[in-house]
Amino acid sequence: MLKKEGQLLQALYQNRHKFLTAVEIGEYIGMSERTVRTYIRQLNPLLTSNGAEIIVKHGAGFKLEIYMPRAFDILYKKQQYLDTLPTTADNSDRLDNRENYLLTRLLLNDSAVLFETLMSELFISRSTLSKECRNLKQLLSPYRLAVTSRAGKGVYITGMERDKRRFIMDYFFGQNYVQFVQEHIGDTHFFAGIRLDAITLIIIEECRKAHLKVHDFVIQNLVLHLALSINRLQQSISISTTELVDVPSETTAYRVAQEIIARVEVLQQINFPNQEVSFLALHLVSKATETKQGEPAEHSLEIALRSCLSRSDKKTGYSFSEDPELISALIAHITAMQLRVANGMVLVNPLLDKVKSNFNFEFQLTQDILGQLPQLLASQISDDEWAYLTLHFMVALEKAKDKQTIRVLVVCATGIGSAQLLRTRIEKTFGKKITIVGVYGYFDLSQAMLHEVDAIISSIDLSKLVFTVPTVHVSVFLDKDDVNRISTTFDKVRPRGYHSEIDQLSSLTTVEKRDLCQSLFSADSFLITTEPQKTSVIDKLLNRLKIDENDDYVAKMHEQILSREQLSSVVFSDNIAVPHPIVPQGITAKIGVAISKTGINWQPDFPKIHIVFLLSPSQTENPHLTLATKAIVALLDLPDVQEKLLVAETFDDFIDLFIPLI
Repeated sequence: MLKKEGQLLQALYQNRHKFLTAVEIGEYIGMSERTVRTYIRQLNPLLTSNGAEIIVKHGAGFKLEIYMPRAFDILYKKQQYLDTLPTTADNSDRLDNRENYLLTRLLLNDSAVLFETLMSELFISRSTLSKECRNLKQLLSPYRLAVTSRAGKGVYITGMERDKRRFIMDYFFGQNYVQFVQEHIGDTHFFAGIRLDAITLIIIEECRKAHLKVHDFVIQNLVLHLALSINRLQQSISISTTELVDVPSETTAYRVAQEIIARVEVLQQINFPNQEVSFLALHLVSKATETKQGEPAEHSLEIALRSCLSRSDKKTGYSFSEDPELISALIAHITAMQLRVANGMVLVNPLLDKVKSNFNFEFQLTQDILGQLPQLLASQISDDEWAYLTLHFMVALEKAKDKQTIRVLVVCATGIGSAQLLRTRIEKTFGKKITIVGVYGYFDLSQAMLHEVDAIISSIDLSKLVFTVPTVHVSVFLDKDDVNRISTTFDKVRPRGYHSEIDQLSSLTTVEKRDLCQSLFSADSFLITTEPQKTSVIDKLLNRLKIDENDDYVAKMHEQILSREQLSSVVFSDNIAVPHPIVPQGITAKIGVAISKTGINWQPDFPKIHIVFLLSPSQTENPHLTLATKAIVALLDLPDVQEKLLVAETFDDFIDLFIPLI
């Protein structure tokens, strides 16, 4: 039966005590009068063989007559499985309905059906049905399920019952099956006769009595799993005792599962076998926050976890290994997660998309730290699970930010009054979160002042200059937009000594990053040199960058670079210098690169500079240059990449190493 035929049958069934015209039926299900009559002609042969008939009365319309209620009820309920399922791109499509129908017959009803019977029911040829079965095999394969056929028995689906239930959840209710329960609770034919609202209350009450902390969406998840268990038991289908890893009967989760099952048995007048208690206990122990402490396996997990966190402390500057709440939360979650993985259980995370899009740094940091945990190395951890683990690190990071004092340098014009006004407003707004290390005029800046500074707040636009710390341009009155920009910058400040390769500077694709590099860098302005003096290196780079620029470009750039160095040093590390003008002189933005294996004598304190990025900003817009500058700053903390750059022999080698930094 096609989806539209099912909807037509539903309309007639719900109005079975009266006649409906073709126009009324068409308005009810969204089709023309002519199409309604066509579907009725197609439906009647099926209905007459299943105890019902659509009768027509001239001038009155159509009416459903049921003369064999039991036979018709089987047909009608079967169709309701399809009609109440969430729609995909186009469930009215005939191919989608074949797939749904086959899965309903073979999986939901857990039956074996002869090939000829399915061909007759679907009105398709043997070759078409064979093709549909091959498609089903691909669909079921990731769940360790298979489509099997045997002479005399027919076609059926083989695999563990737990995997069948997992597929039912994912396929029929989608990844948002929690939302499906919320929308359809107490009003779905799939769970006809199952009191979802009462089951929800039972789960909440028993979890609370046992002090088992379970989130609201997890409760809804448990309700649906329990309802599905009831549905399967009504069809005499249960979990096999060999499919589960035992949950010790002395655990809180097992005791709670027993209490829930006992009450649901009374509520639904159904008996649950012991393995169904274990199955529910598995869901509880793998999704609740209460776990039994002190087991040997858990002790080894704690040792390994502390080791991973200690290594990350040295790398990131955070003190995760000193956060007992984080460690306890991770042990509880990972212990439960191992149970889920061992039993093939999937925990859907409704926050996954938000975590990956809005908190990508934290998501990658979590994977970077816990990806080395021995207990997880052999397991395939889903992004849903990683997102849950990320939430624990997000809490730890928020606590770290609350404790971290951000050291700020305030830059103003020469007026003392405006400088004090800005300082006062910053201190009043951010309080103990910041420490202002000094207030300086634009021409008083020096590289020494930037030592141990986390950010610069300036009433002068410093966006054309390059610093090793982020800068925020504000007005001396510090309005709401200024405060928001400062807060956003503070949120991105990492601890001093932070070093990680997982910071993603942009969301560009590799192709887009390569295009960006090609717009700024060129083989003509890439130089591998043995020249020992900085003035000669700068002069060579400027003469390569002057193509398509004004005649006085080189002279003005020399002058502006000198002015910038008088303001503060452009040497950002023992190896890297980034000369650039105070005022842009270029028509287009571009970057010259010089690499020296022997070293360039830049100034007395830095006699061995090996990598030079000469920035030539455009006088108009520099969006690409901003991203490239951030990548250069990121390079300062990546000594291994610096070493690879030093042995780069061609421009293409350089680009291949630089692209991942963007």
